[in-house]
Amino acid sequence: MKLGANSVLFGGYNMETAFKYLALAGYDGIEISAIDGMSQHLVLDRWQEVAAEIKQLSNTYSLPTLAMEQPSRDAAKMEKAMQAAVEIGIPIINCGPGGKTGDEESLHQTIDELGNLAQMAEKYGITLCVKAHVGAAVYNTPTTLQVMQAITSPAFGIDMDPSHIYRANENPVEAIAAVISRVKHVHIRD
Repeated sequence: MKLGANSVLFGGYNMETAFKYLALAGYDGIEISAIDGMSQHLVLDRWQEVAAEIKQLSNTYSLPTLAMEQPSRDAAKMEKAMQAAVEIGIPIINCGPGGKTGDEESLHQTIDELGNLAQMAEKYGITLCVKAHVGAAVYNTPTTLQVMQAITSPAFGIDMDPSHIYRANENPVEAIAAVISRVKHVHIRD
């Protein structure tokens, strides 16, 4: 297990600041933010321009790139994210589920989209993870289990975020036991 932190915590600063201070804090690695509007760290429309800088910062600060957070399920955007991940050496992309809580049609659409993205991740040799998110179609343990059952790709995993599980009125300790077989990343940010 490696303990990393998301560069979005330094969203108002450049990438070097994130790498420098996360290394000084003793983290084992970094999750690179590709979240439009929250950071300008990995801007996917110009990922080729920043890939070399990310690799250089990773080497300079001995801080491996453990994951990328890119919330969109848009296939074109996700393909750019996967191309960037391969170039940089990022093994996991964490995305959001989107959709609406309590809407079965929205949940099925989310599952279909995530399944297609998992197939794309297989082609790129990376892992796509999703977390339950309050207000989204996948928001608690039962909906996470539905996704796990529907998407069997080895390139798909769960990004466990106990804060969202707690906000769904569940006990995160009990919830992780139900999904641990597919947990590839744990994301604590909120």
